[in-house]
Amino acid sequence: MVALAHLTGWLAVLALLASLGTSLAARALREQRARLLGSRRLFGLAGAALALLHALVSLLALLVPPSLAEAVAMLSAVPYLRHGALALVLLAPLALTSFPALNARLGLRTWDVLHRAVYGVIALVVLHVVAGPSADPRLALALASLAALLLFARIPRPRARAPRAPNDEPSDEPQARSESEADSV
Repeated sequence: MVALAHLTGWLAVLALLASLGTSLAARALREQRARLLGSRRLFGLAGAALALLHALVSLLALLVPPSLAEAVAMLSAVPYLRHGALALVLLAPLALTSFPALNARLGLRTWDVLHRAVYGVIALVVLHVVAGPSADPRLALALASLAALLLFARIPRPRARAPRAPNDEPSDEPQARSESEADSV
């Protein structure tokens, strides 16, 4: 049961990272954009489903001897369990709003703002893995590095402007008047 919990957890993490990576690839490969963005949704939904499966398998492994109240007490007391549970709670609305028909029916217009919560989810998942007792430190470090790289690559960069000659005026602003012209008006 524990091996299945680990497998589903790692597959969930990989699917979520693949979703972020696919999104970046869609920016770079314009001609493949539509297909890649469809894959991004698939990876994100697979990550959410696998995370739910991971939580259920882990909960079943925990609940063999203890009661549900004891499991809830463990969730609140153990940091890595708390990080994982919070990531799962944040993933639920992201998964539900991944369907355009549902968004239209609910009248959601700003679902893209909601979907930026995936950055927080990824951070929580990394904390869940790094703080977990059974993670190989090298694998946890590789995961944290990959997540940091993908998140850093998504930070918008200011576009470089072409250098202007000293007497060039911007075309969208009115030209400044000289002092003699301003006095004559």
